[in-house]
Amino acid sequence: MKHLLALTSLTFALPLLTTATAFADREHNPEFRQIVRVIEQNPDAVDASVVYDSIEKVSSLSPSDLAAFNEIANDQAQIWGDTILEGDYQADGKTELDSVEKLELKGQFVGYRVFYSERAWETSSCDYNGEPESLEGCTEGRIQEASFVSKELNNWTRDPNNYAEFSD
Repeated sequence: MKHLLALTSLTFALPLLTTATAFADREHNPEFRQIVRVIEQNPDAVDASVVYDSIEKVSSLSPSDLAAFNEIANDQAQIWGDTILEGDYQADGKTELDSVEKLELKGQFVGYRVFYSERAWETSSCDYNGEPESLEGCTEGRIQEASFVSKELNNWTRDPNNYAEFSD
């Protein structure tokens, strides 16, 4: 009976565990994982074409796809709280979708790479005390990162060649 109760508790906890890890890479599809590995090992074999660029005002994406990419970018930026923002950086929390590339491998459409960023400050060389006003003397720049996204927009993982990085 004790084991049954533990199993029942775990069954009810599983949705909560899934929710708690929602802000992590999502690569449940084995085919997507394989495609990402191939891209990582052979970056020159990939043909990338820009389908969205926020600066150039280029977009061939549907409004629903654009909304999905924005959600993915926001989701992926949440990881920064346990990575780059653990260091000498502070971000404004307003993730921006910078660009989206459509990726082809040997002429086959395999997915997308999304680039996203947030306004940020490097805080090691200033008197930052945790208050927004104290960021005034800090070096301002952006934290930028990229992720691979499946063509179905339901799997994604950070691009290991474009992990979060600050640039001024």
